[in-house]
Amino acid sequence: MNAKIILLVGALALAGAAAGAFLLNSGKGNKVAASAAVSSAHSSAGKQIIEITAKDGYSPSLIKAKAGIPILLKVKTQDTQDCSTAFTIPSFGIQAGLPATGVTEFDIPAQKAGDTIEGSCQMGMSRFTIEFN
Repeated sequence: MNAKIILLVGALALAGAAAGAFLLNSGKGNKVAASAAVSSAHSSAGKQIIEITAKDGYSPSLIKAKAGIPILLKVKTQDTQDCSTAFTIPSFGIQAGLPATGVTEFDIPAQKAGDTIEGSCQMGMSRFTIEFN
């Protein structure tokens, strides 16, 4: 009887570990995996340059930017065939069909400290956030 209980507990532990590993690695749109992707903007010619890759979602999903400096947002695609090519930033009226491969640039005006910009695919399934400080 004790051996059966030990085997059952061991099997449940292995199943839980496998499920956890699957959830962490099951797609870039997964909130657990996406929250680890944080990037900072870099500057050039008076603008912050933010680069996002659009393929199976947006990476990084969280970007830290400086307040008071305009942004040049570069969205890169490489053989992207999913909904992340239907790119939107509703607060700026941006709706764009991205090419399967290429770089599409967007100018975004300077923002105040504490502001955030939310972007997504048109369906809202894949998302990214730019936070200003």
